[in-house]
Amino acid sequence: MYVYNTPVTNSNGSKGGLLDPYIMMATTYGWANRMFQTNQGPSYPAHQFIFGATSAPTASDDEGGVFAAENGCRSIYGCGSGESVQLIRPNGSSTPPFGTETPGDETAQCFTRNAMDYLFSKHSPRITWTYYAQGQTSLWVAPNSLSNICIPLNGVCTGPDWMKGTSNGFVDPAPPDVLNDIASCSLPQVSWITPAGQYSDHPINSGQGPSWVAAIVNAIGTNTNCDDGTGDTVIFITWDDWGGWYDHVRPVFEKGANQNDYQLGFRVPLIVVSAYSTKPGYISNLDYDFGSILKAIEGIFRLGNLGFADRRATNDLHDFFNFSQSPTTYRTIPAPLTATFFVNNSKTEVDPPDTD
Repeated sequence: MYVYNTPVTNSNGSKGGLLDPYIMMATTYGWANRMFQTNQGPSYPAHQFIFGATSAPTASDDEGGVFAAENGCRSIYGCGSGESVQLIRPNGSSTPPFGTETPGDETAQCFTRNAMDYLFSKHSPRITWTYYAQGQTSLWVAPNSLSNICIPLNGVCTGPDWMKGTSNGFVDPAPPDVLNDIASCSLPQVSWITPAGQYSDHPINSGQGPSWVAAIVNAIGTNTNCDDGTGDTVIFITWDDWGGWYDHVRPVFEKGANQNDYQLGFRVPLIVVSAYSTKPGYISNLDYDFGSILKAIEGIFRLGNLGFADRRATNDLHDFFNFSQSPTTYRTIPAPLTATFFVNNSKTEVDPPDTD
């Protein structure tokens, strides 16, 4: 696949390409060459896997290979929406396809299984977390479909872990708040950060995605006020689905999964940014998926696992790190837009540019 790296002028006046921030991160830190989307499906179930290692409505559904598999028909998602979502089930076939979507076989977008927040709450002391996202009804907002987090009332989420500041959990509808939290040393121990639609990497957007990601990485990398200078924050940068683009590498059907044509999906990028990177520009050819990221988090904090894709993942990203070496000095990533742009535009959030 050929990707055109559109020429741009960076905020510091240097010339470069639109994708240069991603290229610099990958060549400076680490790149997973075989990172696969866990599910073969669009953004809504993908974000469920990213936050909770499955899109199954219940733990027993995951065990039986029953997953929420599609986006909904409207722009409102989650427990408060009253909407349903299409399921895919095993069909008993011994040859592909192993799963079937039957029209009308749907379930409410309000799931009763556990996600990462459950493991965080069992840790002593409790692991702090935030899911930075736009609003509470986007298809990108995984916690809004978990009944124990949302606790819906009159169509809105009211749970104590839902709104930031009440306990741990969710944040307000402005993703740039993460930049303010980094600056004020208020970043929780674990964060999920999603963009607003206009600075996602969807093909029809304004091309602000690389700058958005660079702004977050630069904010963390250049901040020397919030830790002891050891650079102990790791950043995993990935995309929720493959977007329909051509890839010559076929998906790896996951061993032990209950639907080995639904897991795994096609490849997506994964960049691992850490002051303890194995070596500059390290390329891993191990097989990874969304469950690998959760498995890495679980290993860092010694949390156990949820028993879903986080348990089934064959690798936990450990090969990206060498903790016996001194932390590397951070180099600012040039980008067309700086953090100031996104903080100042936090009140102009829009919906995702499409329903994928």
